[in-house]
Amino acid sequence: MSRADDLLQKAKQRGLGLSQEGLSPTEVEEILTELSSEDPHGPLYTYIQALGEGAGPELADTIEPFIHCKDNVLAYVALQVLCTDWNLTSRYVDDLIDFIRGVDWDIGDPDFPDRHVQGLAMSIGGRYVHQSKDPRVLDALFAAYEDIVGRARPGNARDALHRDMPLLGLAAATGHPARRLRSDRDPEEREEILARARILRDSLRRGDSRKSVL
Repeated sequence: MSRADDLLQKAKQRGLGLSQEGLSPTEVEEILTELSSEDPHGPLYTYIQALGEGAGPELADTIEPFIHCKDNVLAYVALQVLCTDWNLTSRYVDDLIDFIRGVDWDIGDPDFPDRHVQGLAMSIGGRYVHQSKDPRVLDALFAAYEDIVGRARPGNARDALHRDMPLLGLAAATGHPARRLRSDRDPEEREEILARARILRDSLRRGDSRKSVL
């Protein structure tokens, strides 16, 4: 096991309550040094995960550059730490909207797109809308859904899976989260998710953020 993995495991054990020991100040400094190094001794994403588990939002400025690094693995982990682990979504709404719309570097192979960052942003965005009632994020989720549906190839399972990503975000936005990503979602369930999300969108446009979505 590498040193980076050791640090991540130590941070995770404290977070799970399996150990009273977390990352020491010296270990946090070690991670910060590795993240700024041109020749780190382990995967940067592992160091970022370790900070997410073992440190706190006071280090957000250290993690933030990685969401703009145009590496979809690093950006994914950094966004997860900032918005999920540290609950700082409100600071990164503009970035979140950009990721929901899709960025051209969020792919593995050009013929086999991953869209990992986009999918995560949609999930985070849906939960954020439910909490904050931010209409900009909700509009971005609708726009992404319409864009993906418009480009979907009939019968293509991967396109159907991509179509489900914004649906999960829209479902979370209404407080009725769907269970998992799937390419064979029942059309009636899909329409039910969209109907609830449209009710929420209409209520936010009228300025009624207290309206419940049945």
